Amino acid sequence: MKNLIIPIALTMGVCTASALAVDSAPLNFTKDTSGKYIFCNSNEFIRRSDLADESNEHPRYIMNNTGLTPDKYALFASHVNHTEKRSADGYTITEAGYDIELDVEFKAQEDTQITLTSVGFEVPKNRQYWYEGKSYTFEDQWGCFNAWASYMNIPIHQIDSGMKYEPQSIEPQTIDIKAGETVWLSKYIPNYDVVPFYRPVHILADFTINSGKCDVNVLAVKTTGTTGDRSTVSAKLAYGSYERDRQHKGISENYNKVYTELSYTIDDYTWSDTTLPVTVYNYYKPEGNETTRWYTHLNPRSDPWSHELCAQSDMLGFSYYDEGKKRFYGWSVSDDKKDSVWHFDIEHSDLSSYISGAGAANTFIPNYVLPDASQENKDFACSMGNYGVLYNYKINVTNNGGMIRYLNYVPNTGSNIVVILRDADGNLMMPYAMSKGVNAARVKNTMASVELPPQQTTTINLQVVLTTNYAGGIENALTITDTPQMVEVYKSGRQEIVKDYDYTGREFYKWENRKLYLSKDLETWTETLVSEEVYYTVYGNWKEYELKYTGNGYMLKAAIYDGIPYYLVCDFFRTVYFLDESFNVVGKHEFNYYPTAFTPVKGGYYIKAGTPMYSSDMNNWQMSGDTVMPCWNYGENVAKAKDGKIYLSKDGINFTEQSYSDFHPTYIDAIGNLYYYAEGRTLYYSHDGVSWKQIIAENEIESIYKTDTEIVINKTEVFSIE
Repeated sequence: MKNLIIPIALTMGVCTASALAVDSAPLNFTKDTSGKYIFCNSNEFIRRSDLADESNEHPRYIMNNTGLTPDKYALFASHVNHTEKRSADGYTITEAGYDIELDVEFKAQEDTQITLTSVGFEVPKNRQYWYEGKSYTFEDQWGCFNAWASYMNIPIHQIDSGMKYEPQSIEPQTIDIKAGETVWLSKYIPNYDVVPFYRPVHILADFTINSGKCDVNVLAVKTTGTTGDRSTVSAKLAYGSYERDRQHKGISENYNKVYTELSYTIDDYTWSDTTLPVTVYNYYKPEGNETTRWYTHLNPRSDPWSHELCAQSDMLGFSYYDEGKKRFYGWSVSDDKKDSVWHFDIEHSDLSSYISGAGAANTFIPNYVLPDASQENKDFACSMGNYGVLYNYKINVTNNGGMIRYLNYVPNTGSNIVVILRDADGNLMMPYAMSKGVNAARVKNTMASVELPPQQTTTINLQVVLTTNYAGGIENALTITDTPQMVEVYKSGRQEIVKDYDYTGREFYKWENRKLYLSKDLETWTETLVSEEVYYTVYGNWKEYELKYTGNGYMLKAAIYDGIPYYLVCDFFRTVYFLDESFNVVGKHEFNYYPTAFTPVKGGYYIKAGTPMYSSDMNNWQMSGDTVMPCWNYGENVAKAKDGKIYLSKDGINFTEQSYSDFHPTYIDAIGNLYYYAEGRTLYYSHDGVSWKQIIAENEIESIYKTDTEIVINKTEVFSIE
């Protein structure tokens, strides 16, 4: 997300001959003045020095919004946990970061009433799926689309994919806060959780201050091990001052919505594949620039390539009060010329401290008003992407011809935008929103295709959202075609099972208040003592480590990066620990590569570290010779599936093919003392890998867990184990 500018080779303002047959529509966005938008993305990376608890010698807020008065507010806070310590050159992690919690503090200056109408929260998680007999682990998108689905209360499906995100919405609730009291937003977020090291987090909320006066502050704390515990928040927190990191924070005097209306008339002489023209108006083309593609989500003054094609009228401006701004002024600037408000908009630079090229150091003015185009430095302009702003296009097309035509929305970007399509009355034209998917380079995709009946005017309402952690600068286009363009979401052809990091294979486990608890049924939990070495291995990283029962002990490894072993992190977490039944370390091995999967087998261990490795003694490791990892249910047979066949082994090394009639599983896995294979709504399970029983669920199987006597599918369907 760091830089919004993407190098692009393009021709400015070119229109095809066919498009010129359609009159250009002026593109002017109007702001929504019905409320205010609080945006917090700076500092983007939360470091130890940004924390508000006692672990930080100088605790501070991330963002302060003091004395907010009755109004409607939208809030979006997005950050990444970077609490690691690094070497002086920054290329090596010397100490792992730890779990933190991001929260919003409502602190009443006087008796205050707030109505909370919508929330969204997400920390991306790992998921496991099976495809063509192989196990894969992927990480949810950093755009946090589960949070967006909840916030907007609509499912989101990714085009050309089986990916989908379901809302977890709340009922509106009114909160009364006495003067001097504090209420935490996390209390009202149903899926609130810690933020592991090297992971992003999104918090979204719509609320109204009905009466009173309230501070609405953003902060982060090192977790105490009990989620939601704020006992360690310092009583004296420093102000959340701005530091330049190419992101910003502040309050817009407008709500997080912008609107525009485009109207066109076509007929039978309008060629298929015509791209409809718009006229954009910006700092560089104030008289207007007719073009068949336009850019949104981009400050034209920070973009050297496409600035003449930027809408500009879509850009929200933000202000942030901060007394700390005064310390950045040059020494020759008198006190009466200093102010305490940062402005993040198209008019100002985002500079805090002096940088060479920004004039004379002694007369330097932080966040100064940018000069004219002949003197501006685009690297100093605010890098803005209008993240979290809902773009609303009302598009009217009159088809004066005699044939059905189609209007298509075709964005060209690598960023993972969300598109919602509604009819003239605001009703959803599809029961879900669509996300584009993220790409390493710009890719054109049709995100909407709407029928235009002849001799009628058709009105659609198109909504576009860009979430953080993707580059701003969306190239937009509207086309007319003779045939509908495919906008498809579909089943991926893979069986996806939510990967459960809190089940050892024998019992469930959780860390709470820095203690380990075990349970057989998710109801009765027993505190379990662990050795000091184990405690300090996982200390502060309670969500990062996976614990798996081996039959006579446990295996322990960092697991939250299995989907994407990130640069630096993959070098730090390369050790697998072997524990006895009392959680003492009895062995450990550091691999050459980050271990993305591990499993015990009868008499040995398999670790996937670049490739599957096998050891019978925890010390001597060799490549297994097969890309398929076996599994074990602590019984007589170790099992693996390959090419639709199951192979069983008594020793975990030598496997024999089994013969089944009409049963050809593409994979096999173990959950506790059962083997299983899921296909659509059908779950096959076995006690020995030889005889199999069948369960048919109501819905496609997405997650399973088991107790001693029951299998639970999708967290709601319960079946007795026979």
